[in-house]
Amino acid sequence: MVQCIHEACVAGVGTVYLAVLFGGQHFRTFRIDVTDEMRVEHIKHYATLWAHVQQGTLPAPQTSNDARLAWPQDNGDCVLASAECEQIVEKFKTIKTQRKTLEDQEEQIAAYLQTSMGNASEIRTIDGRTLVTWKAAKPTKTLDTALFKSTMPDTYNKFIVERAGSRRLIVK
Repeated sequence: MVQCIHEACVAGVGTVYLAVLFGGQHFRTFRIDVTDEMRVEHIKHYATLWAHVQQGTLPAPQTSNDARLAWPQDNGDCVLASAECEQIVEKFKTIKTQRKTLEDQEEQIAAYLQTSMGNASEIRTIDGRTLVTWKAAKPTKTLDTALFKSTMPDTYNKFIVERAGSRRLIVK
């Protein structure tokens, strides 16, 4: 969608047609009407990004992973919390508690369904619609590091690499 909006901005048109060939067999076209609002938002967004490039600064992180990439290590300093930050921390705690409660409920429901199924692989409605499946995944192959270490300790030690620990956000 972004690419289509970009093309509309560059070409100065209000409609873009996207052609897609699905699986090499099904050709479809999609009409995308690009509004002035979409155009303005697109230009503002990329102007902001370009300003970051010109200034050599990172844009504000949008996700926790973005923040980890921006600041992979701490410097040991302490920041004084603002009133807004304290409210956000309390909201964060509440959400984590709610999430834990939901995960516990999910576990209980999964156990109920698995108990209901026993050795069966599916639960179906009376009209044949599948509601739940519980099947074994395909087998995978993994390296048994303990066996490798005990069998070839010298070779094992050659391949041990220490990595820096990642930062963890822990609410107190």
